[in-house]
Amino acid sequence: MSFHNLELLCQDCHNREHHEKNSPVVEGVMFDENGDLIQKE
Repeated sequence: MSFHNLELLCQDCHNREHHEKNSPVVEGVMFDENGDLIQKE
């Protein structure tokens, strides 16, 4: 491991890059605190 391999990403960009292909939802929607699927604002 090296500092040259590190990449600074915001949480949304990190999730898009590392979890998009395994995401249970499509872009633009998310789960709320009750577990319901809602439109992202």
